[in-house]
Amino acid sequence: MTRTSRWSLILTTGLGLTVVAAGVAASTRASDRLLTFLVFAVAVGPVLLGGAWVLVPDPSRPAAPEHDADTVERAWVQRAAGGAFPDLLTAMGLSLAVTTVLSAPQPPLVIFVALGLVDFLTRYAVVARREG
Repeated sequence: MTRTSRWSLILTTGLGLTVVAAGVAASTRASDRLLTFLVFAVAVGPVLLGGAWVLVPDPSRPAAPEHDADTVERAWVQRAAGGAFPDLLTAMGLSLAVTTVLSAPQPPLVIFVALGLVDFLTRYAVVARREG
């Protein structure tokens, strides 16, 4: 598949799905069908084009490694996750102890999700910088 045929397939698929989705949305309305069609197409079109771009493979992309577990990036992810997980458990345990002792309200879970992600990303960046 050439690059131009890939983009032709992406545009055809994305725009076709956009027209179908906007048509279905417009058919559910009793009035202002054209306006509904246009607004829905503008709102959903970029998402469907992006989805088509993701689903249609790029012919110039290098082949995936034969064993994904043997890549250096995979090792970096393992090391970063292995360090971030105990940190997250420690933070959650300390938070539980403090809220129990002080009868304070429990912090929302999203704080721990953000803490875990930031910890993982920081560890990954450090490992990649040291070994990369």
